[in-house]
Amino acid sequence: MDTDAAIDYRKNNDLVGEWYWLTQNNYQVEVLTNLSELPATGGIIFVGATKIKEATGFTARVFAIVPNSIA
Repeated sequence: MDTDAAIDYRKNNDLVGEWYWLTQNNYQVEVLTNLSELPATGGIIFVGATKIKEATGFTARVFAIVPNSIA
């Protein structure tokens, strides 16, 4: 998912939602893959990222830890 849909970007010619969110001292992570491999509950997702002043984006290392199920 993305904060600003493509149709909104075309309409506003800007990333209005993304700029608002980031100016509130928040992060967002988007365009992750393999999330369907994780269980709906029970795991922890870690996001390692550095805040870069006035940057519109940067890469992050993201990984999940999921405990083994006990049968």
